[in-house]
Amino acid sequence: MQLFYGYKEGDRVMLSEDESKHAVKVLRKSVGDELNVFDGKGNLYTGRIIDNHPKHCGITLDKVEENWGALPYSFHLAIAPTKNMDRLEWLVEKAVEIGISRITPLLCEHSERKVLKPARLERILLSATKQSLKGTLPQLDELTPFKEFIQQQNATPTFIGYCGEGTKTPLHMKMREHGSSVCVMIGPEGDFSPTEFEAALKAGIQGITLGDQRMRTETAGLAAVHTAHLVHISQ
Repeated sequence: MQLFYGYKEGDRVMLSEDESKHAVKVLRKSVGDELNVFDGKGNLYTGRIIDNHPKHCGITLDKVEENWGALPYSFHLAIAPTKNMDRLEWLVEKAVEIGISRITPLLCEHSERKVLKPARLERILLSATKQSLKGTLPQLDELTPFKEFIQQQNATPTFIGYCGEGTKTPLHMKMREHGSSVCVMIGPEGDFSPTEFEAALKAGIQGITLGDQRMRTETAGLAAVHTAHLVHISQ
C-alpha cells in the first residue's frame, strides 16, 4: 500500500505540503488517481485526487477506516539521547517499526547530549510510521529533565533500567505481570546515577534489567521495545 500523510478538511482530505509535492512532482499523481491518506490519529482515508496542486493536493472523501493500523498496546520509551544523533535516529526508526506510542528524551546527570532539535526526528517518525503501515504517529516529547519526568509518572506502570547495584527484575517478567502498556526508562552511556536510580525508586518506579549483557543506549532502548512486542504476541 502506498500511503500519504494528511488531514480531513470539510468534505475532502488534504495532503501536507511535503506529501503533496511528493505525490504530484515525484510520483506524477494526477486528477482521478486514487490515494490512501492517514492522519496520524488512526484514521485512513481513501479517495481520488480532485486537486493535484504540488503544495496542497486534495482528494475526495470516499471511505474512512477508523483505528486503522492501531497498536494494540501503549509502549512509552523514555531515553537519554545519544551523543551521536545517527544512533538516536536509528533507534527512533526501528522502535516505530516494531511498535511504540510515545518517546520522551531524558536529560540526566550523565547525559552527553543536552540539546535536541526535534524536526529531523519528527520526519523520521512520520516516514517509519508510513513504512510500517501504522495509523497513529507516536508522540515525541521535548527533552525532559529526569527529576521532572519521574514526578509525572503515576498512572502508567514505569520501570527504570539500571546497571548498578539495587533490586531489579527482568523486564519480560514485569511485562508478564503488567502487560505491554508500560513506560521504560533507559539512561545515557554512563547510565543513570545512583542518586537518580534511588530517586526513581522513591517515586514508585521499579528497577528492571535487560540481561547480563552491557548494551549501548540505543540497543537497550530497542531491546525494551522488542520485549514489549514479544510479550504482547505471546499472550
